[in-house]
Amino acid sequence: MSIITKGIILAGDSGDKLYPLTMGVPKQLLPIYDKPMIFYPIKTLVEVGITDILIITSPKYISAFIQALGDGSEYGMKFTYATQTSPEGAAQALTIGAHFVGNEPVCMITGDCIIEGEGVTEKLRKALRAAKNSGQATIFISQDYDPNQYGVAILDKAGKCHSVEGKPSSPQHYSITGLYVFPKGVADYVKVLDKSERGRYEVTSLNQAYLAANKLQVQKFGEDILWFDTNTFNSLLRVSNFMQSKDKKRL
Repeated sequence: MSIITKGIILAGDSGDKLYPLTMGVPKQLLPIYDKPMIFYPIKTLVEVGITDILIITSPKYISAFIQALGDGSEYGMKFTYATQTSPEGAAQALTIGAHFVGNEPVCMITGDCIIEGEGVTEKLRKALRAAKNSGQATIFISQDYDPNQYGVAILDKAGKCHSVEGKPSSPQHYSITGLYVFPKGVADYVKVLDKSERGRYEVTSLNQAYLAANKLQVQKFGEDILWFDTNTFNSLLRVSNFMQSKDKKRL
C-alpha cells in the first residue's frame, strides 16, 4: 500500500504551442506513440501505489477527459474531476482539490509530464515518506532541458536547494519538472500566497514558501532518468520515437 494515496493531475494547459494539433483536443490527450499523453503521468502515480486521482482541467475539456478515462474503474483506479474556471496558476489547483486531499499529503503532476527510468519510483517513494514523516515538500529537478522554459532550482555545493525561481532570464543549472510532493496542509500555504505579475498563484511561489520554512527538498534526476519536454512538435516526435523503441525492446 502507498504511503500517500492521493494524487492530482493538472490537465488545464491549452497547448497553444502545439496549435493546430490542439484545435479540438486537449494537449494531454494527444497521442504519444500508442496511448494518450496523460497515461504516462498516471503510470508514474500508479507505480508508487497512488490510485485515487483528481484530474483538474478547464470547463471546455472536462467532458473529453471523462469520455476518454471514465471513472478509472476499468484500470483499477478511481478518477475524480474538477475544473479550474480561469487560468490562475498551478498552485490554485491545490485549493480546488483541498476537499479531495483532506488532511493528507499529496503528489501533484502535470498532465504532460513524462518521466522514464528505473530510478523514478524509488525517488518518488522517498519524497512520499518525507512528506508523511517529516512534513517536507519535494521538487524533482533535471538538467535535460533549457531552464529558461521552466522554473529552476539553484543548489549549493552540498546539493541542497537554496533558491527557486520561475523561468529566469539567465540560464541556471536545474529545471524543475512537473512532479511535486506536498505534505498535509498545503492548501493553507496556497491561501496566503500573493498573485504573481501574471495574476496567478504560481507553484514557484509555493515552493519558495516551503523553502523559506526550511521544508523543501530536491530529488535530482540523473542520466538514468529521462524527463521529456512536450511543448513542441519535435519534442512530441522525440518522445513518441523513444516509446516506440522501448516497446520494440520488450518484444
